[in-house]
Amino acid sequence: FQELQKNYADYRLWQTEWYSNDYIGLGDVILNELISENLTAYLYWNGVWIEDNGNCLIEISTWAPDAVIKRLPGHYIMMHFSKFIKNGYKRVDVTEELSSKVGAFLSPDENELVVVVSNNYVKADNLFIDINREIKDSKVYRSTKTTETYMEELGTYEPGMKIPAMTLTTIVLELGDEIVPEVVEPETPEVTEPEDTRIIEKRLAHSSTGYGAYTLARVSAFRSLGISYGRHRLIARNDGAAGDIHYFTRARYPGIPFNKIPKMLFCNRDLNTGKYDLSKESADIVRALIRLLGGSAAEAMILKKYRKGQENHYCDSKEIIEFGYDVRYGKEMPIGLHLCSIRGTMGWEDTSLTEDNLLKMFDFFMSEFVKTVKKYAEDHPVLSRYDIADAFLEGFSAKTREVYWNYMNRRDQFDNYSPRVYGDYRFTEKWSFVLWSLQEQRKRLDYLYDLFNEKLAREYPEELEG
Repeated sequence: FQELQKNYADYRLWQTEWYSNDYIGLGDVILNELISENLTAYLYWNGVWIEDNGNCLIEISTWAPDAVIKRLPGHYIMMHFSKFIKNGYKRVDVTEELSSKVGAFLSPDENELVVVVSNNYVKADNLFIDINREIKDSKVYRSTKTTETYMEELGTYEPGMKIPAMTLTTIVLELGDEIVPEVVEPETPEVTEPEDTRIIEKRLAHSSTGYGAYTLARVSAFRSLGISYGRHRLIARNDGAAGDIHYFTRARYPGIPFNKIPKMLFCNRDLNTGKYDLSKESADIVRALIRLLGGSAAEAMILKKYRKGQENHYCDSKEIIEFGYDVRYGKEMPIGLHLCSIRGTMGWEDTSLTEDNLLKMFDFFMSEFVKTVKKYAEDHPVLSRYDIADAFLEGFSAKTREVYWNYMNRRDQFDNYSPRVYGDYRFTEKWSFVLWSLQEQRKRLDYLYDLFNEKLAREYPEELEG
């Protein structure tokens, strides 16, 4: 399709006389042609015919005036496009696509946008639409292969709405005024009482000039993306030995280092007596914790936490697990995770934006993650390693999508972030690699799932032989 568009870009292209009885697949092909070939028309093979074994859009029983009319699924698939994308509408570029195909079509008066999403895969997606325009009203229509339901009206669009597997979805947006970012003048800080919290003071890992600024620049950037760092403040003090030595302070995170969690916290607790049932571990707690670690793994990959000679900076006691009452379970559960160490952040040495470098980075981190998941499964047999791996990947996917959404929501600001840091630290170069690889991490979640599962399977060669 792309080659055809390239070779005949000056032509108005029509697709004529083609059909498929894989109806969701048909929608996927139509959308692919509209996007990749930039078609101006699509004509289905057969509009109306007598009992044509599903090959037409509308089937009639006879040629007589009293014929029984039957609308077939292909009719509704065509409606996803032809009912809403009217004469004069123009296709507009979609800056970032999901695993699903996404096409967008704008009305001549630019007051209506039609978005068509084809998820012809086995996993669901989540859709966020950022168009810098007010959405005054919307309608959502969906056809689903597994339930054989077509053009089902689902109400209005919600940010992050789920796009299930094997579906074709059309979203019609009524657009309002352009959204102009509000400029807020900085407020004069109020003098308040000291916070009721514990503060940790840490000496910087290096004493070289400008390292403090480099540290704070990294923390600020990644906290804005949604990484689980706390707020850090740089201080300087004279320790009597080496002059002005830089330190930083941060709040002490509530919780326990992952590798120091006592056995009892993996067990259910009686809310009346406060005692733990140490006879068995709770599957809910074990699953919730590995899901948090999956999110932390996504963060480690985004952060590029790596130090040559001390490569593994994942699950090295720097993940603080917070426990508390979870109303969904009605008991004490792992409810949060904090990263307490900056060391290794943006440490991946090769910052070239190449496929080879990206795959090498993916391979390294997934190998490290598999080691953790394997040991966790061995330590907590209350769940099968398959359930543990699934929960880990759920957490990994959720955190990747969250950070990616934060990035896309303020992309210009992140792309143009340029703190005052000495060039020796190569911040701009490393930051560009971080943002590029974050996009690739989100796009290639399916690839990363497969890579993880393949590496995990290799840890059990006896099963592979079987």
